[in-house]
Amino acid sequence: MRLVFSMILAVVLAFGVSLGSAYAGCGKKVTNKGTLKNVDADKKTIVVASKGEETKLSLTMGTKAIGADKVADMKGKMVKVISEHGKVDSVALLN
Repeated sequence: MRLVFSMILAVVLAFGVSLGSAYAGCGKKVTNKGTLKNVDADKKTIVVASKGEETKLSLTMGTKAIGADKVADMKGKMVKVISEHGKVDSVALLN
């Protein structure tokens, strides 16, 4: 009986440790600075162009991104976008 209990406990602990390591990368914020090239209000996406590369990010309905209400006015201007997993947290004009 003790052997079975020990094996079950070992499996549960191993599973718990593996879940912790899989979650470790979350919460990383990414900053994109560049020209706001495109705003798609229907798909709720924006495209930021910088150094010849384009980054497509989404403005999710559940997220109240700071500056998202004024993003259409920022098209063609230099912006700083902070996102997490491709979802915008904030959009701001660069001076």
